[in-house]
Amino acid sequence: MFQTIRGGWQQCHPETAVRMHAFVRSRLAQPGGFADRHGQPDLYYTMFGLLFAAATEMPIDLNAMERYLQNFAPQTLDLVHLASLTRSCLLVQHLRQSSHAAWPRQTLPPTLRDAYNALDNGDLERFPHRDPWSPYSQMLSWSLAEDLGLNYIPQSLARYRLADGMFANLPGNAAPAVNATAAALVLLNATGADRRALQPDLQRLAALQAPDGGFPATPSSPAADLLSTATASLALTCCQHPLPYSLKPFLRQAITRAGGFAALPGDDAPDLEYTIYGLMAMGLTQ
Repeated sequence: MFQTIRGGWQQCHPETAVRMHAFVRSRLAQPGGFADRHGQPDLYYTMFGLLFAAATEMPIDLNAMERYLQNFAPQTLDLVHLASLTRSCLLVQHLRQSSHAAWPRQTLPPTLRDAYNALDNGDLERFPHRDPWSPYSQMLSWSLAEDLGLNYIPQSLARYRLADGMFANLPGNAAPAVNATAAALVLLNATGADRRALQPDLQRLAALQAPDGGFPATPSSPAADLLSTATASLALTCCQHPLPYSLKPFLRQAITRAGGFAALPGDDAPDLEYTIYGLMAMGLTQ
């Protein structure tokens, strides 16, 4: 993923890149980690900060970062934070070695794999939407298994698929969601689904893109947002389906004066998480 983020970074105007670099550095927390929107060290935001550091070769104190990550007991974490810890550990090790070295799965402590294998699908509080089989939960489980070098066998997403080719966040939910649809398509494509069978779903998702490049959170949403735009464009690109429009006009509107990306065009508050989404989307467009 950080190769795509690096591609987005390389497309930034030099003045924007300087401001963005300064913004991300301002989110470094003491004694380690990256800060959330409230200025507190946060494991989830640390993963995004490390993605930026890996993509842009931003120097950080890796010893302090490693000590911060060692504060977390993997077996106590929910799926989102276990994935964040695993990816963060990989990124720290990647930053310690040559940028051309292999993804350092072999350096991961066995406690991370043990924690993944011990995730109890009956403990719903540890999964997004309290559902281990939702499109987002399964996509995240597959991504975590990939980071750990493990196999993931997906469960059927039929209960989440709506008649219009979109997917819902929860079974029985009649509201289609762009992010759920994107997660489902990424998972199905990655786990060997026939891409021709996915074409109607891909076409339905692509049809939601506005001429300025943005995607809404739902077909009925009045405006596009950066998260939906990034996830939809990633899903379409992974499935080798063309984007109807360039993402660049929308992304230019979402960059703040402080250098980071905001959740919505016109929002002046930059956010570390959305900065990564913005760079990823920029790396996917021409």
